Amino acid sequence: MANSCAEKRRQKRERERAEHLARVAEYRLRLKQPQVKRRSHRNWWAGNYVILRGVKHPLAWKNGYIAEHQMVLYDKIGLGPHLCHWGCGRLLHWRRGLAGLTVDHLNWDSMDNRPENLVPACWPCNKDRKRPRV
Repeated sequence: MANSCAEKRRQKRERERAEHLARVAEYRLRLKQPQVKRRSHRNWWAGNYVILRGVKHPLAWKNGYIAEHQMVLYDKIGLGPHLCHWGCGRLLHWRRGLAGLTVDHLNWDSMDNRPENLVPACWPCNKDRKRPRV
């Protein structure tokens, strides 16, 4: 009886060790993969932003990729120019870099690209916005 209990404990430890090693190997494999991961028509980027590929859009990059949140806000508000949502008075245009319009997620969830969650903001206002402590 004692021998079978010890055997069961040993088997359980071996099984748990094998599961742990499999999880570690999977994690290490994910670390070695490039930052852009392909999933059907969507790619997941390093900053958790959804990147679409093969989209014909005025804001699409030369390689045909576009950030989904940019596409959704552009389709909602148009070409512009637009005022910063946070009231600083800056006039914003759709262009790359810090001088351009930044898409701000009202609920801080970069995967939530519903039109009502996206607003135009200047880079300083978007950067200085504080996330509420939970």
